Amino acid sequence: MVLPRRPRGGTDAAAAARGEAPAFLWAWLAPGLVLFTLSQSKLALYVLPLLPAAALLLAPAIERDLDETTRRSMFLWPSSFLALVAAGTFVLRQRREDWEYLKRAGVGWPLLLSVVALAGGAMLLGDLLARRRRAVAALVTSALLWMAACYAILAVVGRIDYFNLTKHFATVVRAERAAAEPVYAYQCYLRGLPFYLGETVGLVSPHSDDLRLGRITRHDPATFLEEADLLASLQGSGRVFVVLRRQDLQGLQGRAARPLCILARSQAHVLVSNRPGAPRARQIQALLEASGPALEDALERAARAVPGGEVTLIEIAKPGGEPTCSLRMRRAGEAYVVSFAMAPPAQLTVARDDRAGGEDDGRPVLLRLAVSPLPPAGVGRLLRTSVGE
Repeated sequence: MVLPRRPRGGTDAAAAARGEAPAFLWAWLAPGLVLFTLSQSKLALYVLPLLPAAALLLAPAIERDLDETTRRSMFLWPSSFLALVAAGTFVLRQRREDWEYLKRAGVGWPLLLSVVALAGGAMLLGDLLARRRRAVAALVTSALLWMAACYAILAVVGRIDYFNLTKHFATVVRAERAAAEPVYAYQCYLRGLPFYLGETVGLVSPHSDDLRLGRITRHDPATFLEEADLLASLQGSGRVFVVLRRQDLQGLQGRAARPLCILARSQAHVLVSNRPGAPRARQIQALLEASGPALEDALERAARAVPGGEVTLIEIAKPGGEPTCSLRMRRAGEAYVVSFAMAPPAQLTVARDDRAGGEDDGRPVLLRLAVSPLPPAGVGRLLRTSVGE
């Protein structure tokens, strides 16, 4: 890297150098910023080389604010921005799915109030110290409080399973596994998953040149799998775990030609298995036996309630201890949820499905099964087959 040469002439040379320095710094910062903005693959470490240029561009503005009577704006505007973000979260809390998960985790309001308090403290303390001509102390105090507000957001959100999907998926896999059952990533790669599991995760991506080279050279065949090998594992007798993107679930389920148990979901990914674990399968078998003819009767009523509808997802949950079966159905481009109690008498409810397969609402779920579209009449047989294998 070549820095601008220190001028040896008079005021004209110094003025020219002052004009060249910002241009040099913008030439350093702007191309990289545009490149990483357009890039499909983003990591925080990628932008580290741009931070010195950004810091040098901000330094004259901060120094100028410290020397001018309008220094208070330096402390007011960043804090006002954080307060505005907090106010926007408050206004949109009923419409934003993420806010619902923060609230469900019990951290929504505490986090919001903490950020507002830290932002307000930065604004007030910075202004107070600036009025007393303690500019450096004002800057340091405000910066620390702004950093604390940002850290509070990142730390709290990072500890919620729905947002920290990698750690959550690894926790679910460890809880579900009975032996050294393989884990694969299909058409995606969660970088932290091998770290949390403490083992290698198989990679399956038919369109990746790097993985294709690994398969051609037979480098670690258990890690670099062909898609056909993954499908054979899903159809086999052993249990397999797969992490994939939400949009790839229906395609993989269709190619595997068998139902897939959804064990966990995040905003963009799902964790599935080709069969439920043995303890869960025994619970579901007991429920199916206890429901008897009432289940088939409820399925017939579901078919009449949504004529021509096809089931794409089956869910058995136990809200309040009472087992409930929910069928997500589609008909002519519209989505419905048909729910009924598995214990007789089974009261049936039908509602529009406006959640588009979103995360569960905290209920204890025994089974969530992604299936090829089928009429409700085939659900009972499919459930018995899936848990009886």
